[in-house]
Amino acid sequence: MFACPEMSGPELTAKLLPVRPAMKVIYVSGYPDDIVAIHGSPGPDTVFLAKPFTIKLLAAKTEGSAGKNGV
Repeated sequence: MFACPEMSGPELTAKLLPVRPAMKVIYVSGYPDDIVAIHGSPGPDTVFLAKPFTIKLLAAKTEGSAGKNGV
């Protein structure tokens, strides 16, 4: 997990993806989904995990994210 007070998760992702295009991203936030929607979604393939979450849900999101684009 990574916290970055200097920029948002989508901003960090935009900087890292050109360097690591195969990188998979899961956004984790304590804000409800509707708050994220108001502030904008990084894209249609965005994987979002709302806090609090269980290990089982984290595993499911991780497996789902890894399966996208054949990776």
